[in-house]
Amino acid sequence: MEEIQKYFIENVIILSQRDSKNDDYEEENALVDNQFKTKTNKLEIKKSVNSSEISSDSKKDNRGLEKKNNKLLNVSKSKDNNKGAELNTNVNTNSKGVNESSATAEKQFGSTLLLNSGVSKEAYKLTNAEKDFIRQTLVQHFLFKDTNNKIITSLINLMEIERLQPNQVLYEEKSVGDKFFIVKEGILEETFKNNSQPKLYREGETFGELALLEKRKRDGTMTCKENATLYSLKGLLFRNIVDKMNKEEQKERIAFLSLVPIFQSINKNQLNNIVLNMFTCTFESGQVICKEGETGYSFYIIKSGNVNCESKSGELKRILQPKDFFGEYAVLFDMPRSLNVRAKSKVILYKISTALLEESLGPDYRNIILKSILRESLLSSKHLSLMANISYYNEIYQKTNTILFNNDQQVPLEEYSNTNDEEDNRILYCIISGNFVQKLNNDEKKIITKRGQLFGEEYLENKNKNSLKKNNIYAEGECRVLKLLVKDALKVMNIKLKSTKKIISFFEHLNCMLKTEMFRNTSINKIIQICSLMKKEKFDPNEYIFEKGDVADKFYVIKKGAVIVWNNDKRIRELEKGNCFGELALLSKEPRSATLQAKDYTTLYVLEKNDFINNIDKI
Repeated sequence: MEEIQKYFIENVIILSQRDSKNDDYEEENALVDNQFKTKTNKLEIKKSVNSSEISSDSKKDNRGLEKKNNKLLNVSKSKDNNKGAELNTNVNTNSKGVNESSATAEKQFGSTLLLNSGVSKEAYKLTNAEKDFIRQTLVQHFLFKDTNNKIITSLINLMEIERLQPNQVLYEEKSVGDKFFIVKEGILEETFKNNSQPKLYREGETFGELALLEKRKRDGTMTCKENATLYSLKGLLFRNIVDKMNKEEQKERIAFLSLVPIFQSINKNQLNNIVLNMFTCTFESGQVICKEGETGYSFYIIKSGNVNCESKSGELKRILQPKDFFGEYAVLFDMPRSLNVRAKSKVILYKISTALLEESLGPDYRNIILKSILRESLLSSKHLSLMANISYYNEIYQKTNTILFNNDQQVPLEEYSNTNDEEDNRILYCIISGNFVQKLNNDEKKIITKRGQLFGEEYLENKNKNSLKKNNIYAEGECRVLKLLVKDALKVMNIKLKSTKKIISFFEHLNCMLKTEMFRNTSINKIIQICSLMKKEKFDPNEYIFEKGDVADKFYVIKKGAVIVWNNDKRIRELEKGNCFGELALLSKEPRSATLQAKDYTTLYVLEKNDFINNIDKI
């Protein structure tokens, strides 16, 4: 069994995830479909309304089944030795269910269900009890344990039933096998020419699984010991279904991984290769997934369920949920596992190995992932998301360096209270692993920055010096972070500020300008230059900004508050935060066409016409 499992892991998962554009595989599918069409054309299915056409033996054999399920199909065969074999099937009026199942399978998978010849076979619609029996058997089999439920249902619909009598041979050793079997009832024995111990198969047991992977010679001879009923599945049908269904599964996986922060900045080709080659693992509640101290060659993403992260002593550190990931620390930094991870409930995981990352992302995969984590942390920032712009974040990442905070180490905040602009070393930390916590008076801890988030933004313009002096921020666990000096990021973006203390105000201004209609199609580099020319003006409630007929020499963007537009004594409309007005002043010499008045306390960004004209060549 271990040999079979190893063979399966190496072959069937890759089979089910390989690119559908593979020429050989497409030819095989086309061959299967053509075979189906050829055989189907030879099938002549007729409804029989005359019970005399049904043989008396068939009536006797099937009387019990007809009482339980009035959907049994009765098949009679005739052969013409001169003209070749032609199957004539007489189906009673209760065969509608079978035809519907066949039509459904044909519609979904482009293949028509066939009534095979050989061992005594019957075609009839499976009862719900039989479907449940097959489903329970399949999901407990290592081959189908993590298979999509849609595929399981489709495989059940393609199952055929075969009946054997005592001493009847199902197949012989060295014969080519292309079917997988489930024993419904009875006993079968597999014997081997090398005198190995025979194997017995009873109700609920399976055999022939390798035929689902490829046509393969049987290891032994299978003989019926007692009257037996089997469910069978063709290997070519299985491979055809997996290929078609996998296209849908691949789309679902790509959509899922695209929501995981660590992959959101990776291109589609790289993501597709990871999706096609990653493994799916299932762990039952209480099972250990990885152990503290062991070498890690893979990391995991939770598809469903929850896991507990625990210290070696058993202390619960955190609970992870779907879309969370763990184990990346060991992969990125060649470090041993830092915690035990145990399934809290039944959990399904995507397992991604170091080798797969290197194959998909290249030898520099560590930097690509770290850069992706930094970009996502910047994008989720309240004010600094523009640092994640494609024009800047690659170079900004080059300005970072990785540092480690040990467990319970204090996070320094002195840089944020420095008043010397020449030594302005305000810092942003992107958390790669661990958490930053705030220690409360009652010895409790409050997580303030989690893995994948940005720390330090809230302190950039903190005017309350007491909150900086009372430093109670500490690392929880070993925290590895990317350290970024704010002034380095501003230099990359060509933002010239006398002090980084004004960075939040500048980025608010920048975001406000990006939302204005006038600058919607302007590059961010040009908007940064325009922002550097603008000044702030404040107005009290009901104060006039300008009146109709005034000289137009300024352009305005509302930072805070609201403005009322008047034409003579008629109120036209109201403008709010982010709106702009007076843009014609930059382009013409026409006087103001309306009067504008501050509704309440209002702050405006102002661009004077002379500044704009004098710098237009630079913008």
